[in-house]
Amino acid sequence: MPKRILEHFILMGTSTVSDIAKNIDVSLPTAAAALNDLMVHGLVKEVGKKETSTGRIPMLYDLNPKAGYFIGANPEMSHLALTATDFCGHPIVDKTSVPYHYENTVDNLEQMGQILNQFIDSLPVKREDILNVCVNIAERVNAHEGKTYTIFSFNDEPLTDRISKMIDLPVCIENDIRSMTYAEFIKGSCRGLKDVIFVNVCWGIGIGIIIDGKLYYGKSGYSGEFGHNPAYNNNIICHCGKIGCIETETSGRALKRKLTEALLQGKQSVLSDKVVNRHEELTFKDVLDAIEKEDVLSLA
Repeated sequence: MPKRILEHFILMGTSTVSDIAKNIDVSLPTAAAALNDLMVHGLVKEVGKKETSTGRIPMLYDLNPKAGYFIGANPEMSHLALTATDFCGHPIVDKTSVPYHYENTVDNLEQMGQILNQFIDSLPVKREDILNVCVNIAERVNAHEGKTYTIFSFNDEPLTDRISKMIDLPVCIENDIRSMTYAEFIKGSCRGLKDVIFVNVCWGIGIGIIIDGKLYYGKSGYSGEFGHNPAYNNNIICHCGKIGCIETETSGRALKRKLTEALLQGKQSVLSDKVVNRHEELTFKDVLDAIEKEDVLSLA
């Protein structure tokens, strides 16, 4: 019951007892008793009274923003995005571009832990008030067991346990596309919908699915890995380990690979200096900026 009420507030926001009872399909006394228990524990608070022209004025309730805090970490190819939110999901600190090179190495994982600790220490809240840290992973993950299968899976120890030891806080992991999907569902363009298919095209291609208001994981927990369906007879090994996946020809990674190969073969572009002369790797932003400038090679 308490969990269902918290979920109600996450999706619906400020509500009366009557709103809650109707939404979770329980009696008014049952909803009121459960709500009172959440208030005793400091998770919910009164926020005023509902304006009405007739009858008894009902009290309004909502989540208590100071009940606890959450941290989200989203590793990208060249940086780490970090956000701290209050209990209501309102951001209190955002650092969207912390330098970080996303690689499948022990050193890289330890660097992530160091960056997380620095970020946590810089926050205007106590470490003990942080309830959970969620790390998005752009690979196959088993969120329920806290394990990954294509990155940072150096032994049988769940990734959540390894990171938790580094930062001394509870940790969960989730596939990055599913996290994006759920964010759009509760706060973005999909709010209020029950069934959603979210498509993300970036370095890879992924799909997030929500059915009847719940994230869909599939039988093995890997639903939405659209970009890793074999589709090409090109003998190119995908970063997932398979050959000829859709992502090997149609993705940000594929675009970067093809552009880099063309530049090293002498074809001209606004990106030539960076790759050929300065020997630097292209970023996704480099490619998008070149396309915006109508660079012929990038558009091709």
